Amino acid sequence: MDNKHTRILIIDDDKAFRVATTALLEDNGYIVETATNGKEGVQLFSDHCFDLILSDLVMEEMNGIEVLQSIKQKVPEQKVMMVTGFGSIGTAVEAMRKGAHDYLTKPCNN
Repeated sequence: MDNKHTRILIIDDDKAFRVATTALLEDNGYIVETATNGKEGVQLFSDHCFDLILSDLVMEEMNGIEVLQSIKQKVPEQKVMMVTGFGSIGTAVEAMRKGAHDYLTKPCNN
C-alpha cells in the first residue's frame, strides 16, 4: 500500500492521543486530519474522502457509536476503527455489529 496517498481521519476528544497518533501515522507517510469531537468528525467526513477513520468511542455530544452509524449510513463500505480507553466486550460487540472494521483499546501499541 502506498501510504503517501492514504488519508486517515482521527476523531478523538483526547488531545494527547490525537497528537501522538497523528505524529506516528505521518512519520509513516500517511495523510492525517483530526477532529476534536464526533460532530466535527462527521462534518470532515462529509467534506472529504478518507481511507480509514479512527474514532474514539466515548465523547461528549456525539459518541463513537453515533459517529459510526452516521458514517456507515452515508458510505456503508467506509472502514471505521473504534478506539477507546473504556473497552469492554459489550461495547466491542456493539461496535462490530454496527459495522466497525476493528476495535482497539487505549493505550494502543504502536
